[in-house]
Amino acid sequence: MVLWSEIDRTLIECVPAGKEPGKVRYRYSGATLTNLRFQIPRGVCTWGVSSFKSMQVDISSPEFIAWWRELETQICPHVPFNSNLRDHSLRIIPAGKEPGKVRYRYSGATLTNLRFQIPRGVCTWGVSSFKSMQVDVSSPEFIAWWRELETQICPHVPFNSNLRDHSLRIKVDDATYVFDENAKQVVPEVREGLFRGQELSCLIDIEANYFFNGFWGLTVRASQVKTYGAPTEPDDEPETVAAPVLLSGRCAFLPE
Repeated sequence: MVLWSEIDRTLIECVPAGKEPGKVRYRYSGATLTNLRFQIPRGVCTWGVSSFKSMQVDISSPEFIAWWRELETQICPHVPFNSNLRDHSLRIIPAGKEPGKVRYRYSGATLTNLRFQIPRGVCTWGVSSFKSMQVDVSSPEFIAWWRELETQICPHVPFNSNLRDHSLRIKVDDATYVFDENAKQVVPEVREGLFRGQELSCLIDIEANYFFNGFWGLTVRASQVKTYGAPTEPDDEPETVAAPVLLSGRCAFLPE
């Protein structure tokens, strides 16, 4: 047995496996021809083995992480590529006393919410009576990435995904900052039918997981929404209500 740092990558052999182009087996020709087998740094397995008979081991060694990235590129240069290594900057923090419930944080430059911008999409039906909306996202890369993220951060089953086909369910509330296509802040009333038929960019927070009615799920909330084009008003004229007073927000969207 050898440590990962003792592996000579020039001795890794790729042996064709079957008739399908690109499929290979890996062998290591050190003293003898053996499987590509080595010891990785010690790490913590937070969630244990999943229902798919796999586990995530949290490894804090920057040297190993850089080495692994190079190894993947060398032995499997095909794209798109689904890496076995997930970002070690993601922090999963226990929330409350109930087993399995957690909050999510991202430790980049500072420890912040797990917040990121998703691809622009169309909100066909607008905000529902439950203060959530469905945004149709047509990017296959994002859909595949989201499926992997859900499995990584909430491996519990049964699981109620926020993604249905290519439609992502996102909560909206009075604390959500809304901007028009010119990045000017607007303060609409969060009511049924808001954003109907509009193209939107969303900056979302994945705040925590939850367990409800026998299913696990993720709390996905819109921190900011940027709208494009004129809104389509709902059929019924809503009752006039004073708009909530919000703090001034800075539009944080990246160009698309």
